[in-house]
Amino acid sequence: HCCSHSSALLYSAISISTRGNGADEAEQEAGVEPPPPLARLPSGSSNNSSKSNNNNSQMMLLIRILNQKMETTVIVNIRPLFYQQMLRKEPKKLKKAAADAAPKVFASSSNAWHSLSCPASELNLGVTLACGQSFRWRQLEQEGYWAGVHADKVYPPSSSAASDQQVLEDYLRLNGPTLESLYAGWSASDPVFRSVCSQFPDVRVRLLRQQPLENLFSFICSSNNNIARISQLVEKLCKYFGQQICIVDGREYYGFPQLSALCSPEAEPRLRELGFGYRAKFVVESARRLLDLGGADWLHSLRGSAQPDEIRRCLTKEFTGVGRKVADCVCLMSLDQLHLVPVDVHVMRIARSLYGLPACTKSLTESAYQSISDFFPSLWQPHAGWAHTVLFAADLARFQHLKSPAIVDEVKPASLSTETPADAAADGEVESKKLEAERPPAKSGQGTRKRKR
Repeated sequence: HCCSHSSALLYSAISISTRGNGADEAEQEAGVEPPPPLARLPSGSSNNSSKSNNNNSQMMLLIRILNQKMETTVIVNIRPLFYQQMLRKEPKKLKKAAADAAPKVFASSSNAWHSLSCPASELNLGVTLACGQSFRWRQLEQEGYWAGVHADKVYPPSSSAASDQQVLEDYLRLNGPTLESLYAGWSASDPVFRSVCSQFPDVRVRLLRQQPLENLFSFICSSNNNIARISQLVEKLCKYFGQQICIVDGREYYGFPQLSALCSPEAEPRLRELGFGYRAKFVVESARRLLDLGGADWLHSLRGSAQPDEIRRCLTKEFTGVGRKVADCVCLMSLDQLHLVPVDVHVMRIARSLYGLPACTKSLTESAYQSISDFFPSLWQPHAGWAHTVLFAADLARFQHLKSPAIVDEVKPASLSTETPADAAADGEVESKKLEAERPPAKSGQGTRKRKR
């Protein structure tokens, strides 16, 4: 529900379903009711209807908060439990309709439903949203639910289902190449990639096209951290410096902070109180410098530049706490430099263990970084950064349960997971002093915490 009486709260729904194009008619003939749109909730209400929809279909709820300045979307994913049960009980024609037609994604604005034309095989939210690209998605207590805030931006008052669809298609890169074609190309050129995909068939990762502002500050927070810890810091950044936009099922959702809020005199001490440590200075100084350069619009203007090396040098020069790896993450994930491969110690372990790169040492030196960042694009161009994200996800401890042990490929590395239990529990690995911008200031008598992402 809205936290402001001047805001209008609208609900739209996206259904990511294993249902085929012909399944809708078959469901109607079988007497299956489509999932109803969520009703507008009065202030203080709890969205209990979303729980009941858990038994109707797999849905992604697009919650639009409209006021005079901003529209924000909150997305939730629900598994198709009821539909799976129905296929075991309903007539054969329903099974045939679901099996014959290609799956698709449905979107609705208010009471109207529209198709996003996305096969279920092209979008695995559970992997895509939790593999260390973006850090504002929550897996809720209800199995299969994901919620997050995306697209804090100005829309015209007549914002329609078409614009909602465009926002999601852009964020999920649904208008680009298919996962099927990308995976086939990478597998053809790289036997190791083919082996990993054979053993992890459900690790279907879409590279998110993120907002540059949020992406930059999220990865400034990533210095010497793991995914869980980064998520906590980014959540605190939004909660204490952003504006509350809604409460759904008792959970609060916040917009990403304005730069002016991060530049206030109280910002750095408050961030230190919240556990940001040395990163507090990085956040505040980078926010001030970005404001001087022209704010989020200036950062967004770098998107799609034909000079990726210049963008990287600009980011590392202008912003405190941005080194080579953070700059490459921002270039890849929000500035459309899809060929770049960000390298941290995690990626270096993959390069050493799975590919046997001799240049890889125990510490990530500048020369090792350059060697790895040159090697992978030679295998996976022109979307090398996307392919790297797939291997990164498959190597995470949180996705090892998706491994198919029965699959045996012609290439069988000693270990497809280079991440040990100790690695998963640690905050990360220590990197070389040559990557000083991404390391905390040295403190007497105190070791550097390990780094993960």
